[in-house]
Amino acid sequence: MILVFSVRGRDLTVSEHINPFPYPTPLEVVLLQELAAAGRECYERGWCPGTAGNFSLRGKRSLSWVSRTSISKAQLSVRDFVPVSLETGDPVTPESPRASLEAAVHLAIYRLSPDARVVVHAHPPYTVARSAVDAEFLFRGAEIQKALGALSHEESLSIPLIANPTKLTLAHMQRELEAMTNLRPGVIVLRGHGVYAWGESPVMALDRLEALEFLCQTST
Repeated sequence: MILVFSVRGRDLTVSEHINPFPYPTPLEVVLLQELAAAGRECYERGWCPGTAGNFSLRGKRSLSWVSRTSISKAQLSVRDFVPVSLETGDPVTPESPRASLEAAVHLAIYRLSPDARVVVHAHPPYTVARSAVDAEFLFRGAEIQKALGALSHEESLSIPLIANPTKLTLAHMQRELEAMTNLRPGVIVLRGHGVYAWGESPVMALDRLEALEFLCQTST
């Protein structure tokens, strides 16, 4: 069956299996509200200055809801998330605001981490500063390591650290993440740039981001 609908006087045809104007489910709305609150908290902590940072939710129907570009996270709300195809990385809503230019990193994480329901990207200053000079991120002896997957403080914890690419594409970021042997901590760091943290909920992703920043602030 083919459906016909009109946009600004133009008749368009689509398959009945395609929703040209997707909307989040009730559960997704709740998670997006929590994610927007996490974005505002990151702004208040100084982790998303200006319009920095971006946030996303893995949705149903092969969609991801990605925060739009060029918005202060102090103002982030459910209305500021744009539906993007998980398969192609393309926006799926006609004439919608543009999603964050770093959406490719979010989509690569979703492709390679089945447990990732949300992704939080911020610029916590201690982590950013250390990533610019440290050859690797290796921690040992801190109880908070357990928030990043370590079984105990006696275990060495390695955090993936990669170069900040000059041009972000989904194909490039997927290759970068596929080459990593350890995504268990639920965080990756782009050198001198920022952190991507993910989890089953906005709270879990934010907890991982906070734990890494604490480690970078307190460890030697």
